[in-house]
Amino acid sequence: MSIPESAPTLRLLGGAVIQTGDTPLGGPAAHRHRLALLALLAVNGRPMSRDKLVAFLWPERDTEHARNLLKTAVHELRKLLAENAILSIGDQLSIDPTLLRCDVTEFEAAVAAKDYVAAASLYVGPFLDGFFLRNASEFEHWVDAKRKRLADSYARVIEHLPVEPVTRGEARAAAPPAAAPGRIARPGRLQVASVLALGVAAMLTGSTRGSDRPASSITLAGAAPVILPDSEPGHALEVDGTTANPSTA
Repeated sequence: MSIPESAPTLRLLGGAVIQTGDTPLGGPAAHRHRLALLALLAVNGRPMSRDKLVAFLWPERDTEHARNLLKTAVHELRKLLAENAILSIGDQLSIDPTLLRCDVTEFEAAVAAKDYVAAASLYVGPFLDGFFLRNASEFEHWVDAKRKRLADSYARVIEHLPVEPVTRGEARAAAPPAAAPGRIARPGRLQVASVLALGVAAMLTGSTRGSDRPASSITLAGAAPVILPDSEPGHALEVDGTTANPSTA
């Protein structure tokens, strides 16, 4: 089935919005119950009865009032999208997928086709993330179940994504610079600050004193050994030959 690129898109992964191109539609298109109606019809992929739809969307309303709300929602959405975007088949409603695209159905189709790169690009967040309807517990249960199934599918997609090969040039660029022969690389400021903090904590708690040695040392990758003082006052902290007072910030 060919879907025109110009067709509006119902985006339900990472939120809920109708877009034309890259432009989200506001006004009637942003009404929560109308978005929820489109989500039910588009994601289920099959006709749903009006009674079931009002039970999902307006459970607190009496039947007549709920059906009027559904009728109004369908009318407004047809004006926004296209007259045949929502089809009536007896007492059931369905979506014409050639007139309204949906990222969920496209994601599931990509997974089924094992096009894992396309599937990963479509999954930009959890299903209907941050979207809810007040007093619509059955709708919320449906959302939770669908959200979990889609998240599980995405986890499997990630496992199948190809790993980008690393060239030798990229590996050399990513590797830390080697120290010159005969020299010990100086630790960076962050390394020194972290170890100074460890040393001060050690002086306050006496945690470096062992039963048979007065001091301990820490060696960071690419840095000179750092001597942690024992718990007695007056001892200094030595970093790469530089002495620091316990009061040093």
